[in-house]
Amino acid sequence: MSVGAGGPDGLVRPCNFHAISRTGTAERDVRERALASHSLPASAKWGRLEGYGPGSVTVDTVARFKGLERGVIILWALEGMSPARDRETLYVGMSRAKSVLYLCGSVPDFERIMAD
Repeated sequence: MSVGAGGPDGLVRPCNFHAISRTGTAERDVRERALASHSLPASAKWGRLEGYGPGSVTVDTVARFKGLERGVIILWALEGMSPARDRETLYVGMSRAKSVLYLCGSVPDFERIMAD
């Protein structure tokens, strides 16, 4: 997979990935623990914005990621979102990707978000 800001070998570096959710601190911690249970290649680690570096796949909230961007964004925790109520959060979350955006959620969540 070649996504903007890849290395000379054409591979995307972990620091070009960021997982963001709309949830607050307590739910973010639960979701981060769930992510941490999944392995990454030996050269990568899960981290937060303040720990951003060459081997980090960062995880944080949409609000904390506002104004930043990465090559690949994974937007998750969409349950209960309403386009009318959460329009800014959806816009900020979806517009952070320079090359690829992944949306993670259930079919009813996507139907609700796309209906508006």
